[in-house]
Amino acid sequence: MRTNMILKITGIVFAFIMMISGTGLCAGETIQYSCSAQVYEAFGDEMIDMFTKETGIDVKIHVSSSRSAVHRLLRNFSDIASTVREIYPHYYEYGYVQIPFCRDSLAVIANKSVKVDNFKPDQLRSVFYKETTDWKDIGDGSGKIVVVIPGHKTGAFENFDRQVVPVRGLRYDFLAYQSTMVIRLVQNYPNSVSFIGYGAVKGAEDVNILKIDGLLPNQKGYPYYQIMSFVTKGEPSGPVQKFVDFVKSEKGRKLIEKRGMQPIQ
Repeated sequence: MRTNMILKITGIVFAFIMMISGTGLCAGETIQYSCSAQVYEAFGDEMIDMFTKETGIDVKIHVSSSRSAVHRLLRNFSDIASTVREIYPHYYEYGYVQIPFCRDSLAVIANKSVKVDNFKPDQLRSVFYKETTDWKDIGDGSGKIVVVIPGHKTGAFENFDRQVVPVRGLRYDFLAYQSTMVIRLVQNYPNSVSFIGYGAVKGAEDVNILKIDGLLPNQKGYPYYQIMSFVTKGEPSGPVQKFVDFVKSEKGRKLIEKRGMQPIQ
């Protein structure tokens, strides 16, 4: 009786050790993923759910700005990061690899109360320089223009600042800590205007997506965009390689296209 009890306890302890060491038969593969807020808002949950369902690989996700996501990778807090920024050149010297997978337009968005539906590039610059401050000076309607922008360290801010107002920089009324928070702010502030990745805002309620020179973000020739990329330390392998391959697969490309973005092979 005592011998049987010892054998049972030994078996339980062995099973527990196998479980926590990750060598047991039931142990699954896991990826620690630091994800750009814009990438996550665009298709993060859906893409990850599809990947896990197909491969059985669990993805632990941490959402932050692009810069923070890459910094987490550098500090070994994650196995892979996504970003809408180009990594610094010296990162390549340290062995980091950037893998583009999607082109996403930078959409200009406004509250539903705004009647203007099109900007010329010089009008857009004037609004974000705070030179033009009333909607009546742009077109239909009137009211003080409320400028909302993402935080200075976000990829959305850096990409828009570089492409739209490269000389004098953005001026604003409200600053959102995280890039995708501008969607909620614009939804709630009458006469407000902002910008964000098209994939993140497509389908959002109570938001108008404005044209630039008559073009919507999903139309050919639209001028403002950003590139979504993965970053890995060295060439990806194992579960990380499977994740990258899945995003670039036909299923991944279809999801990217469904969100109004362009896959990159």
